[in-house]
Amino acid sequence: MKLLKYIIKRKVFISLLVILIIFLGSYAFLNLDRELTPVVDLNGASIEVDAGDLTVADVKSNITTPLEQELQKIDGVNKIESTTYLGGSSIQASFEDGYDKDLGRELETIVQSFKNNSSVIKKVDVSRNGSGTKYGFILDISGGDMSEMTEFASSVLKPRLEQLPEVQDVKFSGIKDLGMILKEPKNHY
Repeated sequence: MKLLKYIIKRKVFISLLVILIIFLGSYAFLNLDRELTPVVDLNGASIEVDAGDLTVADVKSNITTPLEQELQKIDGVNKIESTTYLGGSSIQASFEDGYDKDLGRELETIVQSFKNNSSVIKKVDVSRNGSGTKYGFILDISGGDMSEMTEFASSVLKPRLEQLPEVQDVKFSGIKDLGMILKEPKNHY
């Protein structure tokens, strides 16, 4: 109640205060940096290695394990996780908090050097984790016949995405995931 009486008695002061707040808010709104999608840098990088038709065992012994050992030698790399599959490998490197911004370039240099010294690697792709990466949209296609999904992705989806003016590049990669379900037999007592 006392606050209300104070506001009513001090009309000029309150009016000037409201005008000042509106002015400062307008100034801040017009002059602060803003982005639709700000760049968020996550502490890590993804490495995708394409080895053609190399078997899983060969990819693991010739690419994944030696590359992991090279990456572990880099100061600032906290953790390495990898997935090896038929014809390739996917490696996730996590950086320590407060890492040097050049660590990503150093990692890329080591991976490219490893590729140049290996005859089985067809292609490598190193990308930083975060929103400022090269590919900002990932679409997962699953649940159907592999040849039908590949045909759909390359002949229908890719041309349509490339026609969009906002799209610079479309990249496809995939893993054929074979699995089986083992069930315990029911006891019939």
